Amino acid sequence: DPRGLAPEGWHVPSDGEWNKLVKYLDVGADTTCSVCSQSTIAGGAMKSTTGWNPPNTGATNSSGFAGLPVGGRFINASFVNTSLNGYWWSASDVNTSYAWSRNLYYNNSFVYRGNDFKSYGFSVRCIRDTIIIPNAPTLTTTTATNITTTTATIGGTITSDGGSAITARGVCWSTVANPTISLTTKTIDGTGTGAFTSSITGLSPNTLYYVRAYATNSAGTAYGTQQTFTTASVAVLPNVTIGSQVWTNKNLDVARYRNGDIIPQVTDPTQWTNLTTGAWCWYNNDSATYAATYGKLYNWYAVNDARGLAPFGWHVASDGEWNKLVKYLDAGTDTTCMSCTQSTIAGGAMKSTTGWNSNTGATNSSGFSCLPGGYRDFIGGTFNYIGYIGHWWCFTEDGTTTAKSRDLYFDGSYVTRSNANKIIGYSIRCIKD
Repeated sequence: DPRGLAPEGWHVPSDGEWNKLVKYLDVGADTTCSVCSQSTIAGGAMKSTTGWNPPNTGATNSSGFAGLPVGGRFINASFVNTSLNGYWWSASDVNTSYAWSRNLYYNNSFVYRGNDFKSYGFSVRCIRDTIIIPNAPTLTTTTATNITTTTATIGGTITSDGGSAITARGVCWSTVANPTISLTTKTIDGTGTGAFTSSITGLSPNTLYYVRAYATNSAGTAYGTQQTFTTASVAVLPNVTIGSQVWTNKNLDVARYRNGDIIPQVTDPTQWTNLTTGAWCWYNNDSATYAATYGKLYNWYAVNDARGLAPFGWHVASDGEWNKLVKYLDAGTDTTCMSCTQSTIAGGAMKSTTGWNSNTGATNSSGFSCLPGGYRDFIGGTFNYIGYIGHWWCFTEDGTTTAKSRDLYFDGSYVTRSNANKIIGYSIRCIKD
């Protein structure tokens, strides 16, 4: 009856719940048979030790179930088997006329699964409703890593779902303590328990941020312990604004990647020619003579290293960004040619008026102040053309062994766009993010 026979907080057990009881008392019980004896021993554990006609075979009531032989009222309205058998309904019907039941007997320890007419009168046992009241999730916030001027990596670990499925998780952050998911500054990183990683973007340089991992279930949203981090500052480098770009106007001179790892200095020529990882050197391995004026020479593997060659807030200029610079200085620049002279006049506007051996056309009208740092060759690791030629790597790769570069010369105002072997040591100019 939909009005409910069992009192509040209880219900008449289903056929499956009866199966679970019998299986608990006898692991060998048959819970798949239809009309059958499910167990030959569980009945003894379920029967009261009193109230049954002798011999009350096997009765121990070890389960505390205290089953009693009320008997039943059958289809002809007669009452039968009092003190001999116990019959109990399940809440599961078989069809429109029959429903599942369980039976115990005075003369054995069996539990019998039957299906009987719904009009029979049987006893009823109730089982308590299982109501799981979920709690808030339990989680921690990890420590921020990979911190840059505008990004960071952080996350959390959910150790308990609180009894309810995690439907959302991530991190939220703010410049004010104890951020919540009501903010737009949050990530959404899947569902479920366990560890997760979040990527935070759109941050401001040199700023303190408060971050908390969060997890949401039906009980609400919980937060991990608050963590803090400060974004990196934009490095202050000598620079000049040319058109819409901000360039360094001095060759790069760093010995560590952006994350603090050391970039190897390689002086040995044989070792240099066999490199496939980042390295730097002074021209002619002579810092006293060349370092202050010309900066370091780097192979392209240092340019491409994921740890970042340029300081925070800067990056090694791409081929397209070099094109934009040259085009700004000479509207007639060819930005589509491959290995070619892009401009016959922009070089003069880019070259420093000092530091070159013979310096045709140099005006430095752009303030770019290019100096001829020469290069270190990929053949023999030799040094060449200091004071005569300047070569600068682009970030842009050209193939498995070559990358794009720009070149200026002592004897003219031209700019060439070239492809060079990645092992070569060239100068670097950076452009502001």
